[in-house]
Amino acid sequence: MDQSSRSHLKPQLCQASSQASASSHDSCAARAQGRKDLMRMIRFKRCFLPLILEGRKTQTRRFEGRYRVGEIYRVNNTEIWILITRRYRQRLGDISPEEIFKEGFSSIEDFRRAWTQIFGSWNPDMQVWAYEFKVISPLHCIYNCIYSRRR
Repeated sequence: MDQSSRSHLKPQLCQASSQASASSHDSCAARAQGRKDLMRMIRFKRCFLPLILEGRKTQTRRFEGRYRVGEIYRVNNTEIWILITRRYRQRLGDISPEEIFKEGFSSIEDFRRAWTQIFGSWNPDMQVWAYEFKVISPLHCIYNCIYSRRR
């Protein structure tokens, strides 16, 4: 975890979580299993999971604005965890070449084709929510579980 991503963490809790074992990760996950406020999930098509893990997909677009900046989400009930770093509204047709790359695509045509396969149609005037995210380590998730219980 780089310095900027942990600047908001309390040092003593961060140190405690970095010393936690895999078993404490399991027990933390088990305690939080029924708590939707701690164990939120975000779904992606299975074909995007390798791109997320490789850091080639760091952005997604959704119809709803329910995911919050600063929150950690579990991807598809896997052991992949992401932190939402930015959220904004955008017309679907206003996606830039840089954003297409962050979505994991090399061209607007590829992105449009995937969007149409997933959602049925392409409407460039449709308002969507764009989310930027980064993959985080399980230790960060342990910290989140510990810190959230102390709030």
